[in-house]
Amino acid sequence: MVYICLVEGCTNCSNNPDCYYLSWHRPPHDEALYRFFKIHEKPAAHLRICSECLSKVPAPKHRKPPSNRLEISHKRVRLTREEMRQAVAHDHTYALSPPSSTSSFLSSVQTRDEPALALSEAVHTSSVASFGIEAFMDDDSAIHFYTSFPTYAHFIICYNFLGDAVHHIIYPGSSVDPSSKTRMKSQRAISPQNEFFLTLCRLRCGMMEQDLAYRFKISQSTVSRIFTAWVNFLYYKFKEIPIWPTQAQVQSLIPEQFKSHYSSTRIIIDATEVFIQRPSNPHAQQLTFSSYKNHNTAKALAGITPSGAFSFISPLYGGSISDRELFLNSGLLEILEEGDAVMADKGFNIADVLEKKGITLNIPPRKHGDQLGDRELIETRRIASLRIHIERAFSRVKAFKMLTNIPNNMAGLASELFFVCAILTNFHPPLCTKNSQ
Repeated sequence: MVYICLVEGCTNCSNNPDCYYLSWHRPPHDEALYRFFKIHEKPAAHLRICSECLSKVPAPKHRKPPSNRLEISHKRVRLTREEMRQAVAHDHTYALSPPSSTSSFLSSVQTRDEPALALSEAVHTSSVASFGIEAFMDDDSAIHFYTSFPTYAHFIICYNFLGDAVHHIIYPGSSVDPSSKTRMKSQRAISPQNEFFLTLCRLRCGMMEQDLAYRFKISQSTVSRIFTAWVNFLYYKFKEIPIWPTQAQVQSLIPEQFKSHYSSTRIIIDATEVFIQRPSNPHAQQLTFSSYKNHNTAKALAGITPSGAFSFISPLYGGSISDRELFLNSGLLEILEEGDAVMADKGFNIADVLEKKGITLNIPPRKHGDQLGDRELIETRRIASLRIHIERAFSRVKAFKMLTNIPNNMAGLASELFFVCAILTNFHPPLCTKNSQ
């Protein structure tokens, strides 16, 4: 749902890219705040108060403490062992010194256990090794496990692409002015590289916020703000990458197995669905329920080049949408050119709209009788052997555990999550090389 700030004079809106750093709050049930914001009636469901306006509410005045309050000292008093023994022995005779034989036995035990006690004390006093990108710089297998990048070098390449903007990210709910372009490093709980690493860990491994808070030694709310800010940041930065290649670029990298029968293939498309938590709104339940998955889902149209890299990713739609409607709403038709060829599943009934632009649709042939003929069967197998690459590409995306079941509190970030995960798979080795048969 798109949220609009209900404060008079405020034009902030949740679908405005310039407002990504804002958080949205229900109007508080407080008459003083209602008067402050000049709210005269119960606001509609889509109306919220943005964090920018909420930060303008004056802080409540606290009363002064009474002047006659007694001051209680919390200073700890350390007693020696002898003083404690004498204090207890005043009423309890069993606290007196034990016999000499027992004393010698206890002293011998204490002497033998001194190394163990020293080790235990060292463990408790030393800081636990922190969980961060620095711990895995020389371990590419761990980098791949936590981030999906093949190596640490790939992680650094992507981080360097993000540029100096990583130092000016503003968390949701932050009171920092976004127009100031300045932010003190002391305000960050962890370094920008580790914020990026934290975000990738949550995307790739589906780690809970509390788990990440413990690992990075920060609060759970800080983890939530870092993750939300970085997903939006990565989405807008990755949008700057021109992933749609030209016809010449596609032809220069087209694998050998496409050249014999489908050399003009520009893109291989398919729809995929990701599970979402069941919405509380009945209308939203109806829009997102997929009869194919028998579950509430979000559906996206994506396409890859013949070599296997994602070249088109649509926003997520409700799981009830048809493949034809999904294609028409995705915007892919507008960027296809005359002479292109699109490979798809036979469920995409879009031949008529593509034919008007001079675009060829390669789909498995339909049955005209009880069974396929020999020619149709061979063509079906050819297309299936090439379309398998889009399924392999989707399996890479769904390896990000965050997409296993998107919760309702992440529904507003669903499209951004899917897009970021899909682009991150483009850092993987190609699914189909130029010389592959």
